[in-house]
Amino acid sequence: MPTSPKTRAVVKKVAAKKRATTVNRPNAKKVSAKRAEAHIRYIHMAPQKVQRVAALVHGLPVLEAEALLATLPKRAGIPVTKALRSARSNATHNYQMDAKKTVIEMIRVNESMTLPRIMPRAQGRAYRIRKRFSHIDVVLVQKIETVKKKVAVTAKATVTKDTPVKVEPAKPKSVIRETKMK
Repeated sequence: MPTSPKTRAVVKKVAAKKRATTVNRPNAKKVSAKRAEAHIRYIHMAPQKVQRVAALVHGLPVLEAEALLATLPKRAGIPVTKALRSARSNATHNYQMDAKKTVIEMIRVNESMTLPRIMPRAQGRAYRIRKRFSHIDVVLVQKIETVKKKVAVTAKATVTKDTPVKVEPAKPKSVIRETKMK
């Protein structure tokens, strides 16, 4: 602990600066409210094994990902499916999101605690066994599609004696508009 008043003041300034960067600022970018999350903690499975399964479903629509996980022959598919169903029910219940339009924005598998165990070996030695646990975090968002309406374009054909057929492009009848679907 610093003893002089000068160093204490410097430490206070640094601590205040850290707090100012972590506190929500009014000018900070707002995050969309339509983000449904689910967290599954302390799964008794190594995170490397769960990450392989999570990488398969990242970015897929929720219903398609659930169908994929139902047919997957990996044991890690069970907790990933559980987390995905929990996030989907949060999306439909809390945010009134349509399950057909929700997409997995982020699925993260982190390492949790590790239980140390010992395997006895020859000549009084012991090998370490690590029983690993993992956490799964899932974030779903509703996909916003931009749809372009098709416009019918007609072409005028004129026939003259010099050339057999001459095609002139016509002007479009309506303007192409982009609409956002929710």
